Amino acid sequence: MTKQGSSGDALFRMPARTVLINLTGDFEGGWIRCVRRVSLEDLMRLEQASDFQEQEEQVRWFARTLIKEWNLADEEGNVLPVGEASFMGALPPDLCIQILQGYVEAVRQVPAPLGEPSTDGSPSADSMTTASE
Repeated sequence: MTKQGSSGDALFRMPARTVLINLTGDFEGGWIRCVRRVSLEDLMRLEQASDFQEQEEQVRWFARTLIKEWNLADEEGNVLPVGEASFMGALPPDLCIQILQGYVEAVRQVPAPLGEPSTDGSPSADSMTTASE
């Protein structure tokens, strides 16, 4: 049985999308895949957390909840397990900042339909550091 909305129409199920963050600079070649679907409230908290305690809680939440996979290893080549412990304890701060900024930038963009150019003259998400899938 198909679920119906209040007007009797079939419900639209939101697609499960991810964000692929391709790292740059000293971390070029690394990538992180995160859940794209996040509430506006959570996105605003990630962007605007001001005091250290709140910021730490949001970063831990991000690492625990939104990161799904990556190809990161330590200096000896040992694979770092995805999750809060690695994000908070094994990654250098500048890498964590690049990941967080890349995520916020990617989620704030409205993804263009596949195969369609950007209408505002700026590069599409596919040609930037971050991409939505």
